Amino acid sequence: MITALTRTRRFSNIYMWWALALTLYGLMMFGPLRTLTDLAAVPPFDLRPMGYSFDDARDLMNALGQRGRDIYMYQQLVLDTFYPMALAVASVLTLRRFSDRAKANGHSRRVLLCKVAACVAITAAGFDYIENILIAAILIEPDAISSFLVTAASTATRVKSLATTFSLGTVTVLVIFSIAKATFHDFKPISWQQR
Repeated sequence: MITALTRTRRFSNIYMWWALALTLYGLMMFGPLRTLTDLAAVPPFDLRPMGYSFDDARDLMNALGQRGRDIYMYQQLVLDTFYPMALAVASVLTLRRFSDRAKANGHSRRVLLCKVAACVAITAAGFDYIENILIAAILIEPDAISSFLVTAASTATRVKSLATTFSLGTVTVLVIFSIAKATFHDFKPISWQQR
C-alpha cells in the first residue's frame, strides 16, 4: 500500500514537472520569442541552437530597438529563469524512474545511460542560465558589446542545445521503448504449428 502511494506520488511529481516545463516552453514560444522574431525579422538568440556571430548579435540588437530589448529582458529572460530548472527536474525524475526500473531488472548499461543523461540534463540547465546571464549583459549595454561576450554567449547556447538534445532524446527513446515493451509484452506470434 505504501509502495503504491509512493509510486503514485512520484508519478504525479513527474507529470507536474513536465506540465510546468511544457507550459513555460509554450509561453516563451508563443509569447515573447514570437514577438521578438516579428519585431526583428530574425530569430532571437534563444532560437539559434547553432550559435551566432558578433555581427548577428549587433544586427539583432539594432533590429529589436529599445522596445524589443525590454521585451527580451523583462519577459523572455524572466520566463527562461524558471524553464531550465523545470525541464531539468522533469528530465532527472523521469530518468531516475527508468534507472530504478533498469536496476531492478539488472540492466546495468541502461542504468549508466540514465545517469549520464541526468547529468547532461543538469549541465544543459546550467548552460541555459549562463546563456541568460550573458544575453542580459548584451541587452543592458547593446552599444558596448564585445566579441568575447558574444562568443561566450554563443558557446553557452550551443552547449545548452546539444546537452538538451541528448537528454531529451534519451528520455524520448526510453519512453518509446517502455511503451513498446508494455504494448507487446503479452504478444505471442502465431507459429506455423498452430495454424
